[in-house]
Amino acid sequence: MPVIRLTLQGPIPNKKNLWKIGKGGMYLDSAVKAQIEALTWQAKSQWKRAPAVHPDMDVEFFVKDGRSDRDNKLGCLLDVLQEAGVLKNDNVANFNGTLVVHPAVIGSKEGVIVDILEKQNALEIPA
Repeated sequence: MPVIRLTLQGPIPNKKNLWKIGKGGMYLDSAVKAQIEALTWQAKSQWKRAPAVHPDMDVEFFVKDGRSDRDNKLGCLLDVLQEAGVLKNDNVANFNGTLVVHPAVIGSKEGVIVDILEKQNALEIPA
């Protein structure tokens, strides 16, 4: 099976840290929603197949500074990939392949490269 590379450009929000409290409850502001929608659109445009189940993934974030929170970025990325139809779901029942998060690259651009390897025969837990 070939490795499929998704290149998503732009900031990956630390979504868990950006929720705000308003009169109607918790919400993400329009700027954060726009960033997430842009990432989702990019992923959809690059993924032309059925949603993956239990793929192996390598993730490399590109950030502007060292203050970024990788685990929150990863959570947002997985949500984006699920919304875009790249992953069937990001729960353990559907996404339990090997996940490698490489050291972030600090530079002038923000984004993420995701290499996805779909496996033909995912392991099953014995009954």
